[in-house]
Amino acid sequence: DLSLGMELGVNNEVRLTYRRGYATVDEQVGTRIVPYEQIQKGSMNLAFEHDSLDDAFLPESGAFAGLRGRLERQGLGSERDFDSVRAMALGAKTWDKTTLTGLVFVNAVTGGVAGVENSVILGGFQRLSAYSQGEISGEDAALASAFARQSFGGPFFPWFAGVGAEAGNAWSTLGDARWENLLYSWSLFAGVETVIGPVQFSTAYNNEDDWSAYLNVGFSFTQLFH
Repeated sequence: DLSLGMELGVNNEVRLTYRRGYATVDEQVGTRIVPYEQIQKGSMNLAFEHDSLDDAFLPESGAFAGLRGRLERQGLGSERDFDSVRAMALGAKTWDKTTLTGLVFVNAVTGGVAGVENSVILGGFQRLSAYSQGEISGEDAALASAFARQSFGGPFFPWFAGVGAEAGNAWSTLGDARWENLLYSWSLFAGVETVIGPVQFSTAYNNEDDWSAYLNVGFSFTQLFH
């Protein structure tokens, strides 16, 4: 990709990016859904970001807000013609040693057909944690989550523990979104802060009576937007 951007004050930036590449789809079962092995991709992306989080991995204060428009066109090297919008807001606030983090994420295709290679991928650690990574996918998606954690220990062995609740899903279109088809996940987690980022162990349960467990290093909430 090639980007041209500008900083707007201390915490804001606007960026125009041309992105070129290809995707592959590995079909394991069923009929072939993509007629070619390499799917060409080419797009222009205009994004605005605000980032005042005090830490990329375990923020205690500040906020992140991002809005991105994407135009995928054959004239830019793509196999597809479609438009999409992605938005995300994240905030963190700490009282004494208790931190509350809230997140809202939406991705919507506003014109054309994005195709399976451009699906939003949910599932995995703190993205509907009780579902496997990639188990939930669709052209449009929405996610809302809240996490509360408590810090313990001193400067030589800082550790934390907390709880989380997540709700969301992915659809072929946001018009299919209903309260009754939302997926839910609840989690317990604990971890330690290290020089390579937080090392966390988490276990999660969902509304379909499934459990999952994770060992994760260096997770950042803003990865979902990018």
